[in-house]
Order: sequence, then structure tokens, then C-alpha cells
Amino acid sequence: MVADLENRLAEYVHMAQEHKEKNNEKKESELEYQLKISKMVDELEKLKKDQEDLLELLTDQDNKIMLYKERLIELGDKVESDESSGELDTDDQPESSN
Repeated sequence: MVADLENRLAEYVHMAQEHKEKNNEKKESELEYQLKISKMVDELEKLKKDQEDLLELLTDQDNKIMLYKERLIELGDKVESDESSGELDTDDQPESSN
């Protein structure tokens, strides 16, 4: 009877130790995930800041382009519209005889 109780006690101690180890593993795993999440949040914030900076630079560039276009118009130069920018101006080229 005593031996049976000692065996059961040893079994329960062993089970308690296994649960404790699993719990520690879960805590370590949770800490690793929290660290990964923290790093990802930091990276996301950096990317958002970079995007905002790029948008600000793009806005500044657009404003400068508009000022330069206005200045060219004041000086009497022909300026293409925004819709046609990037397209080839074929009005001044002779038509092909295909």
C-alpha cells in the first residue's frame, strides 16, 4: 500500500514537472512572438515614416514643376499639359507615307 502511494506520488510529481516544463516552453515561445511582433511593429512604423517622407518629397517636386511651368508660360514658351506629359509630341513631326 505504501509502495503504491509512493509510486502514485512519484507519478504525480513527474506529471507536475512535465506541466511546469511545458508551461515554461509556452512562456518562452510567447516572449519570442512578442519580440517578433515588436520588431515588426517598429519596421512598419519606419516604413510608414519613409512613405510619408517620400510623399512629401513628391508633393514638393510637383509644386516645383508647376512653378517652372508657370514661369515658362510667362516667358512665352509652349508647355505641354499634364495629360500629354510622357507622350511623344507628334504634331511637329511629318506624317509617314506608309
